[in-house]
Amino acid sequence: MKELKKSNAHCTLDEEQAKNAQRIIATETQVKEMKVRIEELKIGPLANETLEMNKSMLANNRPKFHNIVNNFSSKKEALKHGLVEQRKEFEAKISDIERLAKVRE
Repeated sequence: MKELKKSNAHCTLDEEQAKNAQRIIATETQVKEMKVRIEELKIGPLANETLEMNKSMLANNRPKFHNIVNNFSSKKEALKHGLVEQRKEFEAKISDIERLAKVRE
């Protein structure tokens, strides 16, 4: 009976050692992953820093964008005005041609 208890105790001890070995391996894997993450954080900017840089860049570009839009709007208006003037000239020429055609008849 004592030999059976020793055998069971021995198996339990072996099982515990196997479980502990698995825990050690899992912990070592976690440590390696955390070291990699720490290096990534040391090397690259944080997400907040990147967002702040992008935000400031966009804030600086906002006035430039508004200037471009205003320039295009003013050019568009100038082109519209020029087109209206050309249309008036064209209609005047058509009227002159029609008037001359009536005179020749």
